Amino acid sequence: MRKYSLNVENKPRASDVRVLIEELASYAQSKGQSPDGQELAVFVRDRLSRVVGGVYGTTFWGLFWVQMVWVEESLRGQGYGTELMRIAESEAHGRGCKLARLETFAPETLDFYEKLGYEVFGELEGHPPGRTTYFLKKTDLTAWGAEPRSVTADA
Repeated sequence: MRKYSLNVENKPRASDVRVLIEELASYAQSKGQSPDGQELAVFVRDRLSRVVGGVYGTTFWGLFWVQMVWVEESLRGQGYGTELMRIAESEAHGRGCKLARLETFAPETLDFYEKLGYEVFGELEGHPPGRTTYFLKKTDLTAWGAEPRSVTADA
């Protein structure tokens, strides 16, 4: 008789996922890494407080892991994405982060990130199907590349 079962769960309970997070943090701490992970989010909101852009990620172990960057299409090219990234990186730097990483499968965004000082360090062809995921890093969160542009607060 088996003592344990293996289960595929498409909608795992938050409490079960929390066990994984806590146990991995405990393991990392036992190896000298502090469990200092913290979410970081910066949003652009319109007059009705509707989110029209934002950056979301996590800071831990001196790294800012940028997980999502999005700006509503009508606002692109107006400096909002750049300012979102500057604010997020500044906050991450204030938390002790020296490095940042992100991923994108949209080659048209590479130029945007490269102007902010990111560089491609890897590629995963075929993910998503028919595309390539690019892995980017930034090794100095105090260097922002192109000069900041003024953006208005009345999106």
